[in-house]
Formats: sequence, C-alpha cells, structure tokens
Amino acid sequence: MKTMGKVRLMAYAVATLFAASVWGAKGGVFVGDGVQGVGPARWLQILGGVSELTVTGVDGAAIRAGALNDLALLVLPDGDAARQAAALGPEGGAKLKAFISNGGACIGSAAGARLLIQGGVGLGLVPWTTQKEPPRNGTQLSTRFTARAKELLGVGAGSRRVWYNCGPNLVAGTPVPEAQVESVATFVGNINPVDPGPAPTMTGTSCLLVGTYGKGRLAVVADNPEYNVQT
Repeated sequence: MKTMGKVRLMAYAVATLFAASVWGAKGGVFVGDGVQGVGPARWLQILGGVSELTVTGVDGAAIRAGALNDLALLVLPDGDAARQAAALGPEGGAKLKAFISNGGACIGSAAGARLLIQGGVGLGLVPWTTQKEPPRNGTQLSTRFTARAKELLGVGAGSRRVWYNCGPNLVAGTPVPEAQVESVATFVGNINPVDPGPAPTMTGTSCLLVGTYGKGRLAVVADNPEYNVQT
C-alpha cells in the first residue's frame, strides 16, 4: 500500500479497528440511491486495503433482502441522507439497526452519519443530534484529535485538516441506553484558503464519535475522511 495522507489514515484506522477482530470478514459500502461523488469508490478502496476484509457494494434492496447477514462492516458514505433513508426504507433501516445491535460495525460519514444520529432521518443509535450547519459546502477545516484517538485508532493527538461537505454539526442529544459513544476529535476552525468566509459554527463541536451500540461498533464522522485518498 502506498503511504497514506493524514486524513486517509484516520479513515483507514477506523476501518481497520472495526474489521480486525474477524479474519476473513466481508465489508460493504452502501452504493444505493442517495450516495454521490467519488466517496463510495474511495471507501471501497480504503476497505480494500484492510487485509482482514473482502469488500462489496450493497444497495437498499440488497439490505432489505438480507445482505447484512453476510457482512461484518458497513460504510454509509456521503450524499443525500434523506434519499439514502428512502432507499433503505423502514425495513432496511430496521435491518441496519439490528445488524449493529447484534454485533456488526458501521461507519457513517457526512450524510451517512446523519442516518446514525438522532433527528431528521436518523435511526437514533447514538445520543447525538445535529444543529444548524453553516451554509457552505466543500470547505477545508482544521480538527484536533484527542489522546483517546491514539488509544482507539492509533491516530496521534494533534491538529489535522479535513474536508467538510455539509455533514452534521454534532451536539449532544438524548440518552440512548444501548449506546456508549465518545468524541475523539473536534473542529477547531475554518482554514479554507480559497473562500475563508466567516468562522464556521461547528468550531468546538465533534467531528468523530466512536463507540458501541448494543453488541456492535459505530463511528460517526461529520467530515469526509475518504476525500484525501492517495491513488
């Protein structure tokens, strides 16, 4: 594997953490209606670099038909959360929730993260919701990783740049008894060199939550760590 950039390292570390417990496991990336851009392909590339995984794409129909029964890990990439939720449908959403509760792992990035949190079209699996985001897309932001990120993901504490594209602006929600989730990275400011604009409202809010729901594991990523993949 080629040397990874710092942002890709975080995505790879999350994927590796979630897959490492099951040798020969199968990972999936949601590729149904509502995903967009190069995100799904890049997540397939990232997961393809994790030696413990074989990787496939799945859509809403496949999930409703039971595809999650064959997976250990699912990534919900960026796009349009409402369209992704509609593609899953109530049956697919229930199967996704059961998949995680029964021991599966799930990474939700940007729009995909909205499917895991409270409010809107979210399944409410973590005690976090979203507040109003700044009216802008495609912005580079600075983040700060905590010492726990080093313990959990092997990503050293300190500041990093990330690509933010209208992900959730995470704030604490109502308790979820089945969930144990912690923030391991926060936004610290806007560093977009092209369009600085006003300071974004997400400064100080979480950009990465990691934890468990039932017997499964979750990562809720407010930004787009897959966008700096080196090819």
